[in-house]
Amino acid sequence: MFSSGQFAELFGVSKRLLRHYNEIGLLVPADVDRSNGYSYYSRDQLDAMKRIMYLRSLQLPLPDIKELLANPPEAWSGGISRHLTSIRDQRQRLQHIETQLESIQRRIDVGEPVIP
Repeated sequence: MFSSGQFAELFGVSKRLLRHYNEIGLLVPADVDRSNGYSYYSRDQLDAMKRIMYLRSLQLPLPDIKELLANPPEAWSGGISRHLTSIRDQRQRLQHIETQLESIQRRIDVGEPVIP
């Protein structure tokens, strides 16, 4: 068993983050000492936290991660597909913004009015 501090340190996260994951039911401690309220995580939870960290690195929202982890990976297709669509939409919006900013920069560089 790992104390919440040890578990947090293993993953480079805060104990506050672990408490949040507990509160939303994403990663519930394996044991809580009723006398002092300390939380403990099991070795089995190492893989769960690795999955959470990986999916967060892909910017999946926590509710989506919770939904995914409640199912076997072969059932993740719909959730992954929705997130991929969202990322593609974001990329298109960012590309549009980039194009607009480049246009403004070109106008600034040649002394034209910034906003046509």
